[in-house]
Amino acid sequence: ARMSSSSSNDRSGNEPPPPARRNISAVGSGRIDFLELVSVVWERKLIVIGVTITVALISIAYALIATPIYRSEVVLIQNELEQSGELSSGLGALAGFAGLAIGSTSGGEEMVATLKSRAFVEDFIVEENLLPILFERQWDATNERWLGKDPEDWPDLREGVEYFVDDVRSIDEDPGTRLITLAIEWKDPELAAEWAEKLVLRINDRLRKRALQ
Repeated sequence: ARMSSSSSNDRSGNEPPPPARRNISAVGSGRIDFLELVSVVWERKLIVIGVTITVALISIAYALIATPIYRSEVVLIQNELEQSGELSSGLGALAGFAGLAIGSTSGGEEMVATLKSRAFVEDFIVEENLLPILFERQWDATNERWLGKDPEDWPDLREGVEYFVDDVRSIDEDPGTRLITLAIEWKDPELAAEWAEKLVLRINDRLRKRALQ
């Protein structure tokens, strides 16, 4: 009786808990957590709906209030004579006979370099008087003068060039097709198209004069 009693106690003390019960309890706790989450969301459904409607109204108001920006693009390509190299080779022969040197820069590279040059942009801004348009919030159109009494607070040509290059004008060159895309982004579509057209006329005129020289 003593031996059976001790063996019975050892078996009951060393027997591990059944694994099936632990798996069932784990699955059950996960299910309870999910149900609790759904319950919490459902209880606060008014807050969720309110936040969603508020965000939607703010987005609609911003779309109505924000100033639209228009983009005008012009695609440029060098003429066939420049692409074929006939003109450059002929001038190169004459230059070599005369003891002069002509650079090998292609027409497309010269066009992009001229468009991106600071001097070209400065001349365009000055001749078209663009500073009052670029910085219209600081310009008194009625009295035709800058707002503020201190001239140091007035926009200068340097700021105009930086603003025009960074936020208004963009140049994209495709090396595969040799196409150059000049784009102007501005809130007035007519001005955007006008500036793009005038820039093209200016670059053509400048390159033509340079070629003649």
